[in-house]
Amino acid sequence: MTSFGILLIYLSGVNIGSLTFEQKRAIFLIVFSGTFLLPLCLIPLLLLFRMVSSVHMNTLKERVLPLFFTLIVYLFTFRLMSGFLPGALYLFMTGVIISVGLVFAVSFFWKISAHMVGVGGLAGLLISLSFFFSVNLAAYIMLVLIAAGLLGFSRIELKAHSPSQVYTGFLSGTAVMIMVFYLS
Repeated sequence: MTSFGILLIYLSGVNIGSLTFEQKRAIFLIVFSGTFLLPLCLIPLLLLFRMVSSVHMNTLKERVLPLFFTLIVYLFTFRLMSGFLPGALYLFMTGVIISVGLVFAVSFFWKISAHMVGVGGLAGLLISLSFFFSVNLAAYIMLVLIAAGLLGFSRIELKAHSPSQVYTGFLSGTAVMIMVFYLS
């Protein structure tokens, strides 16, 4: 979701400074590596050392350690880039870190949908860019809302989450992102 967010910022027409194509590509590759590839590589290790019983991580106990590692990798990625990220990119990554931290904290006592927090963050990003930067992103917002509906439906159908976990995840991700932009 974080990589999609970076691409959406690039496509939105929002002024992100005078970044060259090479700089934009480098930012995207760092974000993709740090927020997708590295966390994905942790899963086989967690399985190998029997820290989780399956890739689904069905219990609260199994979710905490992977989320902790994910949060650490996200923080490292953010720290690596924070000095040169312009406006909207910096705010988005701040919102992502807060959202991952929220999922980690909540996972000690409840199974909030991390998928829905992520797609809610994308919705919040687009709403924020549209409102605070005065760009028309209605088509992108509609696509993300449709994707969120389909994703939420699938999480419930697969019995991976209850409706309240799905709705709370989406609303939390949206609210965190909007608040980060609003408070900046």
